[in-house]
Amino acid sequence: MSPPFENHLRKINELITIEDKDRKPYTDVYNKIRDTLLNGMCKVDSSFRQMYKGYRLCGSYMHNVRLKKPNEFDVLFILSIPNGDKLTISKDKKRPGFIKLGLGNVFPKLSVDMKLILNELVTGSERLLIRTALQMWLFRTIKNVLERIENRIQTDGSCLQLTYLKTGVAHTIHARDVKNPHFSISIDFIPAIAIKKVCELANESDVHSYSYAVPKPFTGKYLNCPGNSFQLVNPDMEHKLLMDKQHLKVVYRLLKSLRDRHRLDRLKSVFFTSMFLWEIEKRPRNFWHKPIGEIFLEMLKVLKVRFQTRNFPYFWSPEHNLIDILTDDEMADYAEILNTIFCTFKTYPDQQSLTFHMCARHFQILRKF
Repeated sequence: MSPPFENHLRKINELITIEDKDRKPYTDVYNKIRDTLLNGMCKVDSSFRQMYKGYRLCGSYMHNVRLKKPNEFDVLFILSIPNGDKLTISKDKKRPGFIKLGLGNVFPKLSVDMKLILNELVTGSERLLIRTALQMWLFRTIKNVLERIENRIQTDGSCLQLTYLKTGVAHTIHARDVKNPHFSISIDFIPAIAIKKVCELANESDVHSYSYAVPKPFTGKYLNCPGNSFQLVNPDMEHKLLMDKQHLKVVYRLLKSLRDRHRLDRLKSVFFTSMFLWEIEKRPRNFWHKPIGEIFLEMLKVLKVRFQTRNFPYFWSPEHNLIDILTDDEMADYAEILNTIFCTFKTYPDQQSLTFHMCARHFQILRKF
């Protein structure tokens, strides 16, 4: 018989996991909006059409660790620069773990039209791609599409009112059912430049043949850096590494629910994903078959130590310390909160009288139990 702690964690996971039947209404609308927007961008901008190479769902939805309503999506739309194998990829010395994309070797073989658009997006003799210029070009293209459809989409007899906001790295489309205001959906469209090679800063032991460079804006201590650096992402390999690890995703969901309950809002999903990817690399494969409670405590310990040491390397480029987005006070507060939580949970496996409510009070649970 499993001890109470193990049983309680299993029950909590059931309560915070989104059921497949709840996903379909949202995934249907997501598919409609995604296709309308990206196909529309191809129609209104010939340069975009030449560079666009499809999309990749990423983040919590792809990994099946999303909590709450299944109404938020993150999707990369892939852009491939012509002659992209000649891109010059270099470290950004002022922003550890980020890269610069030089188009100097690309330009000679470009068409006249492509030269015209890309010339507006680069700077200097190396023709470094400017993050903000790329985003403004995409912003104008998206606005053009939305104006043509009058910010509305018809789907399955419903009319969705669209609003658009450029936020950080993402172009966010929010859709609300005109007749049913309780139904809404939000999609973050994130531009991603396909690159076949990565420089030496990347974690190359598991790098797929294609990585992507995304125009991540500055936060934290690097606000004064130039606007021509990009962050490496690798959603395909990320998904592959996280798959088929028995209890890993259960623990991932539990940690996210714990974060939400304790309002650790700065602890983003990328922190959890990077932590698990590093642990997958370190641990034997059968580690993830251990009891949920054992894995949960071990990963909670890893998480709190990361904050205590203020060292949280991003998996795809370890020089990038994810924790740099927090202030010193935030780092100290998060380390103290996580340590307190860990010390409490550490006592639970030995408590045969542990009640479900004693355990569940630490998690954000929206479904009734």
